Amino acid sequence: MDSIMYCTFLKQNMMPSLQKLGRTAVFQHDNDPKHITKMTIALLRKLQVK
Repeated sequence: MDSIMYCTFLKQNMMPSLQKLGRTAVFQHDNDPKHITKMTIALLRKLQVK
């Protein structure tokens, strides 16, 4: 999986799940290269994921 696939996964799968869970959800990821690319960081900021 590369950063493009990871961002697609975040938008299509993770975000709907996080929205269903509400504010109690905690999103965690490690420092895998695809998790820390500029594109992934920009997407997480856009989606307001902290």
